[in-house]
Amino acid sequence: MVATVASTTVDTAPLADDIHAALALLSDARETLDYCELVLLDAGRRAEMTWETLGTALGHTTSTARSTTSTRARRLLARWPGYRSQLPRGLRQ
Repeated sequence: MVATVASTTVDTAPLADDIHAALALLSDARETLDYCELVLLDAGRRAEMTWETLGTALGHTTSTARSTTSTRARRLLARWPGYRSQLPRGLRQ
């Protein structure tokens, strides 16, 4: 893409290295968000929230929230086999 600013032509095409770096950052951000989701699902379950409640908060329909969310939690746990709950059982806010 080429842009003209104040009679100066500038090539604004992203470089391959920039695209690669941006995708790597996106991958890191996705992993961080997935881990945060695991911690929040764990906290929700320890606060006695149902899978349905957690699932609807994640945008799932009521009819699929339970199975979709519990399956997602199991997959996240499989990605972090050493994960230990961050909250002691019974902690209430």
